[in-house]
Amino acid sequence: MKRKLSRKKKTTKLFTIAFFFLIIFGIAAGTYLVQKNAALYTRSQASLRPLASSSCPTASNQTYKSLGLNPNKPNRMNFDPSKNPETNLYLRGWYEVNEGKELISRHGNNYGLDPNMPPQISTLFTNHYPKIIKTYRINAWDYDNHHNIPGESATPAYAVHMLGLEAVPGEPLIGLKAGRTIDGTNVFHVQYATKNSILFIHSAGEDDGYPYFFLDICVDPNLLAAYERDNANGRNQLPVIATGQVFGYAASNEVKYVIRDTGSFMDTRYKEDWWEYGGFKPEFSTPPPQNTIIPTQIPTSLPIPTSIVIPTNPRLPTVTPIPTQSVIPTLRPTTAVPTQTIIYVLPSPTAIPIPTITLTPTPTKTLTQIITENPVFNLMKILSEKISLFLKVSLP
Repeated sequence: MKRKLSRKKKTTKLFTIAFFFLIIFGIAAGTYLVQKNAALYTRSQASLRPLASSSCPTASNQTYKSLGLNPNKPNRMNFDPSKNPETNLYLRGWYEVNEGKELISRHGNNYGLDPNMPPQISTLFTNHYPKIIKTYRINAWDYDNHHNIPGESATPAYAVHMLGLEAVPGEPLIGLKAGRTIDGTNVFHVQYATKNSILFIHSAGEDDGYPYFFLDICVDPNLLAAYERDNANGRNQLPVIATGQVFGYAASNEVKYVIRDTGSFMDTRYKEDWWEYGGFKPEFSTPPPQNTIIPTQIPTSLPIPTSIVIPTNPRLPTVTPIPTQSVIPTLRPTTAVPTQTIIYVLPSPTAIPIPTITLTPTPTKTLTQIITENPVFNLMKILSEKISLFLKVSLP
């Protein structure tokens, strides 16, 4: 009888110890998941606040025209664009990803390529080719509960939805070059604008054409005033932008942009679509602001020998040459091209000076607060205390 009780007691001890270790493992796994999700949540929520706009210019000498819209179109915008996640990407937020910073080639596969050249990102700046410095993904949106889903991709088919381009603070941003216009002159019309972001449509309407988002910039104050006026008057007309026309300025050393097509957030690293369509290369009227180019001088002409001298070898027997008719070629006169040394001198900056922006970080909870406030953690803590008490009572 004592042996049976002893075996039963040992079995109970083993089950108790196993259950105890299982609970400890569950607590550790739960803590790890909470920590991982908290880090991702902090990163994705940090993008919900735009850059401080107090450092953007308040005056401008730019002028803008507006284009009338068809008031009878069935899909006219009938919502506040500032409160819609399709037009205000700050509601969704985004998070940085470690993807390639180089352009991607189609390698001759032009399936799905637009028959007309879309607006080319390579023409965003006035004097240099854009350089990709960061890659991002846009957060998905919960349409039933009306909030973003941090860390969940809005378009899983593409690894990258947003690109960060290197910029010089204060340098102008201009309307892109495209293979078509929306009205014979302009390439974009403004669908939504704030001090720090602008949404263009490459169309004369509101419900078709490529949407182009530019974020964390300084929108030209006159363009913003024109948009706010047209928006307040019923959106029967909206401002338009022509190729090469200034619409804003870099607010920092990075300009973010997004392009959508049929609702998807596109990976705009594809060179043949968004950068060099059909072999297109942008032309810049002035050199990049950080470079002074001095080409190396190249000789324009080489001396032409008038006779060939063959050295004699004393060890070889002397051979009497056979008389032949001498043919003297007629040399054509050549005109030497004068050598030029080209020195590009940077013009005096005319852009409105913009002080360096100090970013205000979004206040977030500490990791300890996030973990301790998690209901799973609290439940595990209570179970751990109960198990410890049980072990003290049951084990000798």
